[in-house]
Amino acid sequence: MALRPYRSIVWVDIVVLLVGLSALAYLLTGNDVFMELLAVLFWISLVLFASRRVEVKDGKVILRWGWPIAIIRKELSLNEIVDLLNVSEIERLKLVRYFKKTLLLSGLWVLVGIVGLLSNNQVWGPYLWAAWIFWGLYPLFTFVIPPKSKEKVAVATIVLAGLLGIMIALSGQPGWGIYMAGVGIVIAGMTYDGVLGLKGVLLITERGVFLLTTYDEKEAEGFIEELKRQIYGGIYHVD
Repeated sequence: MALRPYRSIVWVDIVVLLVGLSALAYLLTGNDVFMELLAVLFWISLVLFASRRVEVKDGKVILRWGWPIAIIRKELSLNEIVDLLNVSEIERLKLVRYFKKTLLLSGLWVLVGIVGLLSNNQVWGPYLWAAWIFWGLYPLFTFVIPPKSKEKVAVATIVLAGLLGIMIALSGQPGWGIYMAGVGIVIAGMTYDGVLGLKGVLLITERGVFLLTTYDEKEAEGFIEELKRQIYGGIYHVD
């Protein structure tokens, strides 16, 4: 299967949380050790973020994370599956309902950005801290706004990037302000065209909820059909 598990495991979220806390500690103390710790945690998070292809075999859905080798592995029995949802097809599906920790992580990243801008930190400059706010809120948009309403995500992204661009320009760096606004327009365009944004399957099980992402909606449909065939022993079929 070409689907890959989103970061719905606690260890990855802990590392992301520590990245945000390290940045906040640096801003509050001015100690460069926290920025060095942030850099280390950033690369660790990339390794843990690297999700691998979902496998379905021997009556189990196998989820793996890690690069260059799988470091974390979770096996889910087909008997544990409660429901399967195609996130691109449900009109009012808000993923934040299933992933409330996204609010905490996004809130922390936005807080880091705000503190950074207010601190007038000249070493890293306003663009970096504005980027924390952008990348804290953009993923939240995709979880709070139903994936089917991608035009709303695109508009919210443009508004956010525009406001941040104005803030950066007013801080005395108009070039970086224009760059931030441009980044927002590109991200919004890619979201509207479906290049970015969440597509895939929401796998609801007795042991938790897992988001399996893909770039191709047909992959999500095929995955759901295949799982249902196996769960129902070949009796189920899609009209």
